[in-house]
Amino acid sequence: MSERLLSVTVGYGDVKVEFTGSPDVVFRSLHEFIAKEIPNIDLAKAISVNYSLNDLVQTFKEYIRFTEEGPRVWVQDRKLSDKDVILLQLVAAKAANLSGKAQVDDMSVAELEVATSLYAKTIGSRLSELN
Repeated sequence: MSERLLSVTVGYGDVKVEFTGSPDVVFRSLHEFIAKEIPNIDLAKAISVNYSLNDLVQTFKEYIRFTEEGPRVWVQDRKLSDKDVILLQLVAAKAANLSGKAQVDDMSVAELEVATSLYAKTIGSRLSELN
């Protein structure tokens, strides 16, 4: 079986380039092009938070699961603070949305209450602290 190649054409201003190769090679080449042609993108990236589904899964795979009831924090024998449980539940909701398993990536206090088994007042207080 032959290797599958990815081909990407990018234009910025008068510059137009095409990258072809394995997905990893194309991604690296594209990143280098953008970093060189658009110097401020690294600055914007430094202050922006926009994780991909892969980033979330790789970072939080030990803590979140998608269940029939929806995305859930999966801690088993770990002891987490209420803040951590709430944050992980919100990460799980974002991951579920990015994967297509949920239509929205936010949760109301009532939804967090059901998902985390924490009291609404506790959730409100922890969210206020986090904000």
